[in-house]
Amino acid sequence: MKVIETIGNARSGHHAMLNWIISNLCGQQVQNWGAYNVTHLTNSTLAIFDEVNYNPELHLKWLKDQENHKTIILNYVDVLPNYTAVYGENQIFKGPYAYNESLGFNSEHKGRILMIRDFYTNLLSRLKGNQVGLQKIVDTIGSVTDKTFVFDVSPRFIDIWKSQAKACVENQISYIKYEDWMSNKEIRQKFLWDNFQVKEQFNNASIKGTDSSYKSGEKRNDISLIPNDLRQIIKEDKELHELVEALGYKNMEI
Repeated sequence: MKVIETIGNARSGHHAMLNWIISNLCGQQVQNWGAYNVTHLTNSTLAIFDEVNYNPELHLKWLKDQENHKTIILNYVDVLPNYTAVYGENQIFKGPYAYNESLGFNSEHKGRILMIRDFYTNLLSRLKGNQVGLQKIVDTIGSVTDKTFVFDVSPRFIDIWKSQAKACVENQISYIKYEDWMSNKEIRQKFLWDNFQVKEQFNNASIKGTDSSYKSGEKRNDISLIPNDLRQIIKEDKELHELVEALGYKNMEI
């Protein structure tokens, strides 16, 4: 069995990018993303485990039943770039074959990739997603008693994004930026060949991700969504500003 580990943040478009990869590996796409989802694609030896980090013990139990599948993709969401549910002790990545004995069968580690998006766009999409989710609760039950937001927009998210960006800048991990995936055919094709040794048969048109935080035509990147306390943290975070620019993005005036 070949194991591929993928990493992306919620609201970054990484599910769409992952479906693009999958479509070029087997000509199909995952239709339903989410925690505890395992997708076995029809007439394919590829299986995808989504949001593995939310319940790694359960996914590893399921993984032991997948020996008939030649390739398994383990997708991690909102994690540090060295997170792993399989290869390492205490969830720290140590390289190929580091912890295979825990699986109970032979497996070949084929790499890990990171899908990243502009910090400000990603954050604002998460904030908008929380706003939409909160309104749905109000519309359903009339009030909100527990403001448990779907997407983490605390300083923890900033730390995760910075760690991921640093890994990209320092070439510690193979990565692709959402913006390049959307608009740069050459980068997209090179990434696909370098990581999977396949040519792009399916581009990013008609690729299915998850529902957007925004309605069609709705204003995006509304900085008024950023709470004042978080706004101040962002303004004072020099490392964040440097990493944003190092990845070719621009810092937003907030």
